Amino acid sequence: MELPPAVPFVAVVLATVLFLVTILRRWNHPKLKHNLPPGPRPWPVIGNLNLIGALPHRSIHELSKQYGPLMSLRLGSFPVVVGSSVDAARFILKTHDLAFIDRPRMASGRYTGCNYSDVLWAPYGAYWRQARRLWKTEILSARRLRSHEHVRDEEVRAMLRDLYGHGPEAPASAAAGRAVVLLDHLFMANLNAISRMVLGKKYVVHGGTGSSAAATTPEEFKWMIDEFFFLSGALNVGDMIPWLGWLDPQIKRIKRLGRKFDRFLEQVLDEHNERRRREGEEFAAMDMVDLLLELADDPNLGAEVDLEHVLVRGAELGERLQQVGTNSRRGRRACSAEDGCVLLRCRHGGTCACAAGVRRLLRSARRWRQLLPVLKFYAEVLDLIVGGTDTSSVTIEWAMSELLRNPDALAKATEELDRVIGRERLVTEGDIPNLPYMEAVVKEAMRLHPVTPLLAPRLSREDASMGGYDVPAGTLVFVNVWAIGRDPAVWGDAPSEFRPERFVGSSLDVKGQDFELLPFGSGRRMCPGIGLGLKMVQLILANLVHGFAWRLPDGMVKEELSMEEKFGLSMPRMVPLEAVPEPRLPAHLYAGP
Repeated sequence: MELPPAVPFVAVVLATVLFLVTILRRWNHPKLKHNLPPGPRPWPVIGNLNLIGALPHRSIHELSKQYGPLMSLRLGSFPVVVGSSVDAARFILKTHDLAFIDRPRMASGRYTGCNYSDVLWAPYGAYWRQARRLWKTEILSARRLRSHEHVRDEEVRAMLRDLYGHGPEAPASAAAGRAVVLLDHLFMANLNAISRMVLGKKYVVHGGTGSSAAATTPEEFKWMIDEFFFLSGALNVGDMIPWLGWLDPQIKRIKRLGRKFDRFLEQVLDEHNERRRREGEEFAAMDMVDLLLELADDPNLGAEVDLEHVLVRGAELGERLQQVGTNSRRGRRACSAEDGCVLLRCRHGGTCACAAGVRRLLRSARRWRQLLPVLKFYAEVLDLIVGGTDTSSVTIEWAMSELLRNPDALAKATEELDRVIGRERLVTEGDIPNLPYMEAVVKEAMRLHPVTPLLAPRLSREDASMGGYDVPAGTLVFVNVWAIGRDPAVWGDAPSEFRPERFVGSSLDVKGQDFELLPFGSGRRMCPGIGLGLKMVQLILANLVHGFAWRLPDGMVKEELSMEEKFGLSMPRMVPLEAVPEPRLPAHLYAGP
């Protein structure tokens, strides 16, 4: 018997409806398969994105008050677990560190992280372990940081000189008794110190011609760094709901930013390679880029790296990143495209099908490890410059904001500096261990205003369990450091008050072992720049308090000082701090060398 013509159509419709109902049931009832931590009921497609406000760390903190310190969410297509307590942080960052050590593949990691090649976004594996080891034992080792102490000292003196009014970049000077935008001075001091340590010179200056020409202006580079941290921390639609990625306006911004960083870093790399060629056998490493290039030439390096990522520079660096598989049909198709920026994913010793231009590049490099300097340069140098400049500046600005709102704490810090240092010299790095109250001020500022309120997202590699709850593989995992820093169960009845005395005589530290205080994270993914960051923050803040008596602009009282935040991967002030510095040391100390 022949079926009516409408029957197949009805069958298709019914099957589609049943399929959609099943999907929606699973979407709305994620606990059907796993015993997830408690959390709000997600909506189809968007999940719980509607509950996340402009300051996600605060929105999530409010939700955790209802659902608990270990909470499950759904952000678009991704299941998410957030830890907002000391125990949850210890579980994620220590007990199950390896289970949660991976990173999700997000747009910011692709376009500003050399296609997930920097130490922040690189997936867990041989390459990441090698890069991490280089950071700890070579690039930012204690010995290397000591060798650049004079650079940090000189740039701090230059900042004090500008604040006093003797510098060339001091339009609003202390000598005139006018307010300054403190962040501008902090940014240049940190950037100049980092640039000299990493790149060998200041690449971001107001002028210069010929070989001394700036790669960019301070204003543009500050915009680039601000944009980097905002886009890296933003909840992009394309990341959370991949099939809507083509509608995401942030992707264009990220690509544009990536091209700007490419141009800046290309100039730096070209200059360093030119010096290497010019000096030949007499070449000696003068900065961290030189060190990276030397390390990449080490014949033992390749034996430890699985060559997951090698960046080959083409005609349009950064314009296009292509995934090329080893001797696969897909890889050969991708390689037929025009020469550009090609990311080779090969096993050690494998051969890659590549376009003619790329094959010429490969032939000119006798061994594949000779291509690693480009990768090392772009990924690691970007982390050093951007991370070191922004995070230190933001932390110091918050600390100064709190001191201006709390005159008693400012007076105690000033008294300690006068007693230990006196008024006939500036503070040096060697003085910091003898300034316990200043160290307490730094810790208290980091507690209340962690530069990364939500630690960079992790991705669970395997199923894990905590307190009877499941955390399935493939889950995005966040630690709300901001919430932990304001937990009354840890910090008492007034956790939001600025009290450096909490840390005077306390063994609590910021180095990742005390989960009450995690401004740099903890575990294997802990920020590798902690040593440099602490040195810069402590040295600059101590000299600011020692060198000047600070007050708010005329007509402003401390209660009017805004403490609003602006969210991103870091958490700067919404409105930059303006304050009046009044010199309190002999004039010759500000003149500097």
